[in-house]
Amino acid sequence: MAKNKSQGSRPAYWVSAEKAPTESNFYDCQKAVKEICGQLDNPRIERIHCGWNDADAAVVINALRNRNIFDTRSRIIILKGLPPNYTMLVDYLQFVNSKNYLIIDGPIGMRSQKGARFATAKTSKFYKTIKAFGGKKSHVIEVPYAAKTLNQAVKWCTEVSTSLGKPIDADAVKPLTDRVGMKYDAMYGALNRLVDYADGKQITPSDVEGVCDPEFMQTVWDLVECIDNQDCSGALIHLQKFYESASLDMDSKFIGDVEMLLGALHHHFLFCLAVADRCNGLKRFNYANVTQAVANLKRKPKADEDGAGGKWTPYFSPGYISMAMRSEGIKKVLDWRRSSIYYAYMDINSVRLLIRSGVGLWDVKGLPRLRLYLDTLIMSLCGAYSRDEMLMMRNAPESTGVV
Repeated sequence: MAKNKSQGSRPAYWVSAEKAPTESNFYDCQKAVKEICGQLDNPRIERIHCGWNDADAAVVINALRNRNIFDTRSRIIILKGLPPNYTMLVDYLQFVNSKNYLIIDGPIGMRSQKGARFATAKTSKFYKTIKAFGGKKSHVIEVPYAAKTLNQAVKWCTEVSTSLGKPIDADAVKPLTDRVGMKYDAMYGALNRLVDYADGKQITPSDVEGVCDPEFMQTVWDLVECIDNQDCSGALIHLQKFYESASLDMDSKFIGDVEMLLGALHHHFLFCLAVADRCNGLKRFNYANVTQAVANLKRKPKADEDGAGGKWTPYFSPGYISMAMRSEGIKKVLDWRRSSIYYAYMDINSVRLLIRSGVGLWDVKGLPRLRLYLDTLIMSLCGAYSRDEMLMMRNAPESTGVV
């Protein structure tokens, strides 16, 4: 075993959220990792996913000791989590130096196997050594998981929304926290949805009211998850909840609710279709390929007050891409045949067109046919019936709904 020469300051860091893994803060953890990476000029970054069923300590040791002779750049090794036998890594911190950084990005501890109790690493020599590397400025970075005051939430939401491409009005933060709470991950998820679905150049209180209704939007996301899992019965249950939570008196709010549901489905499957084309399903599914896959998808600018158009903006924000990369549902859709993803996307747009152009749909008498369109769409997306069968049901002259 290598002799321990890890005394003194070395560029090894541990980035986590307070009370992890029970709590988390994706945005600030990634911000901290980026700031560390920014200490080096154009480094080569290697990510190793660790855990009870992933890479073990031997893989990490091999990465620390060996260099790529064809790439002389400084290197940053990022461990996503800890390997089961992580304690032995303390003897190999001697290989961490000014051109060989190490970052542990994950909770301070681990589970030895699936479902096992989380065991802290704060008592280990490995953790204590890394913590001591920075001297007075510890190399263990634990970011808070929630804002303690509304002012903190306003400052944080302003920074995050601006980085996502659409700043939030300070007056909109209070209704946002009323709906999703003060935890940073909850606010981050809501801000991503607001950036993608809010119409204006700035997120307003009315946007929060429309997009972040806790019961309504949770029903939409649960419905999308059931579609990803091909759970038709679950999807129809959530669709019924959507009908119940939406305003069924055929007013403008109900019209907006239906448009928002179809918009969420369109957004979801457009992303999957673009990524499936470039990444060949999951074979080349990584952040670089996903970002390139959606790079050319832009939103048309809306005309300014003087009639001039603004800049075209990315259709998918960086925050949405980061969340999508962690979505198990999207990974399941990418395992579908490419033609299935295409037909799902096409069917969503067909129903949007039917509903938008349908004469008499937006009154009480048109409600059964409107529900028919939505019911058949969901069953088609879940694979319960073929597209031809769904088209026949929609075109039947006396169709009033799906039982």
